[in-house]
Amino acid sequence: MACVVTWVAWYDEYFEITEEEYNLFGTESLDELANKLCNQGSGSPRFLFSDKSEENTKEQQKLRDKVISES
Repeated sequence: MACVVTWVAWYDEYFEITEEEYNLFGTESLDELANKLCNQGSGSPRFLFSDKSEENTKEQQKLRDKVISES
């Protein structure tokens, strides 16, 4: 799941969700989860990586680079 963060420039933060949660697409339950994860930001245990490099650990930055290169 990606959350758009409004800042000087907008960027995305990415979070891990389960297949069951993914299947809730279009429901209020998924919206609530998205709001919860966005509010937790990089402090969430489900945080994968951010487009803003300063928020990433070295491992998270490697994952981000891999995902970007495969897109």
